[in-house]
Amino acid sequence: MILNPVIMKKSTYWFKGICFVLFLCGALLVGLNGHAQSIYKRGAVPVMEPIIGFAIDGDAFAMTCPDEGAAPNMFGDWFYNSDYPNPLYSLLDQDGKPWPRIVAANMSTFYEDVFRKDGIDDPSVFATSNKIFDHPATYLVKAGTVPPKDDVQRAAAHFTYGNPDILGKDKLTQVEFPGNENDLWCIFAADRWKTNGDSYIDFEFNQATITYDEATGTFVSAAGPVNPADPFYLTHPYTKGRTPGDVLITIEFGNGGGRAEVVVDTWGQDAKGNWTWMRKQLSDFPPNSIFCTNNLAVTPAPWLVYDNGYEYTRNQFAEGAINLTQILGYDPCYSIATVWCRTKSSDSPSATLKDLAGPPAQLNIESEPPMAICPDDLQFNCMEPDAILAAINTWKEGFMPEPISDQAEDPEQPAVCTDTSTRTQPPYQRRPD
Repeated sequence: MILNPVIMKKSTYWFKGICFVLFLCGALLVGLNGHAQSIYKRGAVPVMEPIIGFAIDGDAFAMTCPDEGAAPNMFGDWFYNSDYPNPLYSLLDQDGKPWPRIVAANMSTFYEDVFRKDGIDDPSVFATSNKIFDHPATYLVKAGTVPPKDDVQRAAAHFTYGNPDILGKDKLTQVEFPGNENDLWCIFAADRWKTNGDSYIDFEFNQATITYDEATGTFVSAAGPVNPADPFYLTHPYTKGRTPGDVLITIEFGNGGGRAEVVVDTWGQDAKGNWTWMRKQLSDFPPNSIFCTNNLAVTPAPWLVYDNGYEYTRNQFAEGAINLTQILGYDPCYSIATVWCRTKSSDSPSATLKDLAGPPAQLNIESEPPMAICPDDLQFNCMEPDAILAAINTWKEGFMPEPISDQAEDPEQPAVCTDTSTRTQPPYQRRPD
C-alpha cells in the first residue's frame, strides 16, 4: 500500500500537536501543584483546632486572606481577628500569645529566636560542618551570624486531629474533602529576615526524645543504642541518632517574590545501607495530605517583625499542613516525642544547618486521639450537701483515658505498643573536645 505523503505530513503535524497540548497541560498542572518531589498548594484542612478548620492561604489572620479579596474565607488561622471575635477561630490572641487552651493542650510549640542586628550575634547558630544527616549528638550550637536569608525569628508547629464534622478544601480545584478523627495533622509556619535569596527552613519530627543543653550547645538523642552489647541492640540497632520513620519537612522559599514549596523526607537506609534522609515522591502522598504556601502580599502581624515594623513583606513567611497519619501510613504505635526547627543551606540530605529556631520541643503526641472512659450518670436521692459533693468528686475521678491493657485483652482491637526501649537505653552523647 502506498500512502499519500501529504496525508502523512498532516498526520504527523496532528500527532505533534496533540503531544504538545498534553505536554502543556501537564506542565501547567505541575506548575500549579508542585514538582515530582515538592508541592505548593493552598486550601484549608479540616481539623479540631481551630474548630472551623485551618486555612493554608499565606495569611495569618482567621477568616481572611488579603491577597484573595475582602470576602471572608470562613476558616481559622494563627492570629485573632477582631472583625470575627471568636477566640476558637485562632491559635493566638490579639497580642500574639497562645490562648490558654492551646497552652494547656501541650500540642503546639511556638519559637521566637534572636536575629542578628546592630552588631549583636544570634546566640543559637550551628557551628560549621553540622550536616542535616549527621547524628544529632555531633551538632554544636554557638553564638554567631548567618546570612540574613537564613535568619529565622519565629516558627510554630501545631498538632491537631481531624474533625469529621467539617470539610477541607483544595483552593485550586475547589474540591472539598471530609475530616477524619483518626488523622493526626501538623500545621507549621516560619519566617525569614530577608527575601533576596533562596531559603530553606525545616521541621524535624522524632519518635525518640532529642534534648538540647543550652549551656554546652549540644544535643542528646535517645534513639538507638551505641553499644552492641546493649540488651536492646537486636531490636533497635544503631540508627544514627534517629528512629526509622522520623519525618523531615522542608519549606523552600524562592528568591524574591517566588512561591514557597514543601518537600518531605523520612529517616531510613539508602541502597548502601547508610542511615540518611530519604526523599518522598508526590506519588507517595494521598490526595489533600500536604498543603504549603507563602504570603503573596504584605501581611500585618501582632508583633514586631525583624526590622520591618508590624508587618511581613511579600514572601517573608510560609505556612503549611501535613497529614502525618496519611503520609506515614496508619500506625497506632507511632508517636512524636520531639519537634524542632532550623534553617539550612539547601533541601539536600547533606545540607549544612544554619540557624536554630529554639530548643527541641518535647510533646509526646500519639498518632491516635485519646479515648475516654466515662462513668455512669449520677443519681441523687435525699443526701446532705457534703455527701453530694463527695459523690460528685468520686464521679469526676471516673473520667480517665482508656487503658492499654483493656485494648490488649480485646482481640478485635489493633495491636498495642509495648516497646519502651527508647526510654530506657543509654543516650548517645557528643564526645568532649
